[in-house]
Amino acid sequence: MTASIHPHNRPGTLTIGSVPSRTTHGTDRPHHARPAAAARLTLLIATILLAGAGAAAAGAAAAGDDAAPAPGIGERPVPGASEPLTLRISDAVAHPGGVAAVVIRTYSSRPVGQGQLDFFATPRASALSLGRSRRGIAGGAGPLAPYLIGHVVFSGNGDVQSMVETPRDAPDRLRLLFVSPSGSVNDLDGPLAALFFRLPADLIPGTVFDLALDGGSLLIDENGEPVPIEIRPGELTVRAYGDPRLVAADGDRIEPGETAEIGVETFEPFGLTAGHVVLRYDPTIASGPPAIRFDGRYGRAAFTADVSTPGMIVVDFEAPYGSLNRDVPGEFIQISLPISSSVPPGTRSPFEIDPETWLEPLGFNGNLPLVFKDDEIEIE
Repeated sequence: MTASIHPHNRPGTLTIGSVPSRTTHGTDRPHHARPAAAARLTLLIATILLAGAGAAAAGAAAAGDDAAPAPGIGERPVPGASEPLTLRISDAVAHPGGVAAVVIRTYSSRPVGQGQLDFFATPRASALSLGRSRRGIAGGAGPLAPYLIGHVVFSGNGDVQSMVETPRDAPDRLRLLFVSPSGSVNDLDGPLAALFFRLPADLIPGTVFDLALDGGSLLIDENGEPVPIEIRPGELTVRAYGDPRLVAADGDRIEPGETAEIGVETFEPFGLTAGHVVLRYDPTIASGPPAIRFDGRYGRAAFTADVSTPGMIVVDFEAPYGSLNRDVPGEFIQISLPISSSVPPGTRSPFEIDPETWLEPLGFNGNLPLVFKDDEIEIE
């Protein structure tokens, strides 16, 4: 067992991963360490508690109308219970032989102390052409599971301990177990965890994997109570080696008078050292200026934002040593845009990346091919 990689912006965050080979995902600084006995014991206790929580929920459901069962995964909660916490697997892209970063994120903050996330990936078409036996592949194993090279779980207090295992009764799954003594996992919404895979070099470009969490997944809050969750799947697309990296505007679907959470996102890790991003939206749908923020879980960056011109957002940033987007891809620019209550439902308003936008990737002297994709803000 080796210690998994962890983002450089979270000093003190310990993540422990069971991986088949050295733990690295595109850096030249792999970490080699063995977990302390205390860490193993802590995770063992967490596993027992998680099993108990799952059994308790099942027992309550079987007890009849007099019991108060916990809401099932993906189900609406009983009256008075909290709304489910959405766990979304973000879409990912990688080339054959490259690193795929599968990010599990949330859209609302709700502190979590323990978790068990059962992950699986299903290819839509058989695209593996393995010419030789690979260590870790067994009959019935999923195509991605043997290629795990690292993982990370984020904790606001930096005290999370975690490990990945393959359940004996489900060899096509990966089970991510974690515990935070302070209950500070997901104290901020956004990326909760990530799994990193080194794809086989002989995968066929165009292959798509469906990514999901199964019904055995559990989250326990800081008070030891189960957290109802709603799971949204994602997909991993294998691109050709020379294809450009995708950078996309990320819109939102909301009701009039609410705040649209929009931004700019990536789908695979590549370090960014600087950028000039110009975004455009229809100013008539807004009730006020947008607020801009960068999430440190995607890497360190200093930025300025100009929102003085209605309908236009200009963001300039610098990231030391290409730390932004180097380890964890996703919505590295986040924007909150208040929407007017007078906007008619059914309005679909463009949210676009202006051609003036440029990004400077680490080590490519600006020659890394990028493609930008626009989106929209939909008013329900």
